[in-house]
Amino acid sequence: MFVARSISFSSWSLIVATMLAGCATGGGGTTPGGRDGSSQAFDGSAQGTDASTSSEDASVGIDAGMVPCSTAEECSDGAACNGVERCELNRCMPGTPPSCDDGVACTMDRCVEPGTCEYVPQDAMCPSGQTCGATGCSATSTCSESPCRLVGPQCGCATGQACYHSGATALCATAGGGTEGASCTSPTSCAAGHTCIDYSREAAIDLPMCTRYCASDADCSGIGSLCLGAIDDGSGGERADVRLCTRSCDPIDGTGCSPQTTCHVFRESEGAMRFLTDCSGPIGGGRSYDLCGDDGDCARNYACVSGRCRRWCLVATDEGCAFDEICVSPSPTIILGGVQYGFCA
Repeated sequence: MFVARSISFSSWSLIVATMLAGCATGGGGTTPGGRDGSSQAFDGSAQGTDASTSSEDASVGIDAGMVPCSTAEECSDGAACNGVERCELNRCMPGTPPSCDDGVACTMDRCVEPGTCEYVPQDAMCPSGQTCGATGCSATSTCSESPCRLVGPQCGCATGQACYHSGATALCATAGGGTEGASCTSPTSCAAGHTCIDYSREAAIDLPMCTRYCASDADCSGIGSLCLGAIDDGSGGERADVRLCTRSCDPIDGTGCSPQTTCHVFRESEGAMRFLTDCSGPIGGGRSYDLCGDDGDCARNYACVSGRCRRWCLVATDEGCAFDEICVSPSPTIILGGVQYGFCA
């Protein structure tokens, strides 16, 4: 399930989506990439409130006690929220649904596949004038945003939980440990202040990494990282309150990107026209002066320049070039963090 967002750099378009029941579709490259979709994040049908939480359609699947079996695998219905089925005395037996209870009376607790607990504050369950926070209903909230703050440092969620976006709103769910650039399988794989983004340009390939939420460039970390990634609000528009940082990376040695992605340089299409960096994949195979249609056709540390793959380099030192090459600066001049980049010739 995807919630799409898009961002343009100069004549390029970077498409990044957030899949909050798996991962998001991501950007990079010089051509539009990634997947589009409209399903809401954390889409689960089973709902409950704290101790009375119900798991996702526990009645669907194997009719426990009636189906003969020899192994537990024969009993499994593939769902985690109704528990793991088991084989006892050659008969399938139902599993025990996971307990999703944060102990906060005003949150709606539920399990969503593949077995993740989420806790959604419900202000309507509180007395008039109070809101639902990390510890329950209160007249004054310690968090400036309701129900929780997406951009780090986060607030509004209980200990062990993090705030993740879901369309135009936010919700609390059990936090993961993945920091910026870490591999992920869902938003809850990522630590507080991050979500899971797919950096692949191709629909058939997933290249997900944890990506930082931001409200301004000051929330982003590293040279080339800017707060420019727009997040879809679930209705086809863009959220105005939060964005995603582009990835700080080095186009010469590829550091900052996963082994399956590589670093590309982009430029803002308006305003200050700043240069920035981001990762994308899969990585092409084109090397020096091989024909190319875009950066995606070229190998790591190469860019597509006038239809040919050219290697990135440092203008001041020729670093990145072979002994018989020099580093030539393009027009306009590319400067990131005070360093001038060019292409080997």
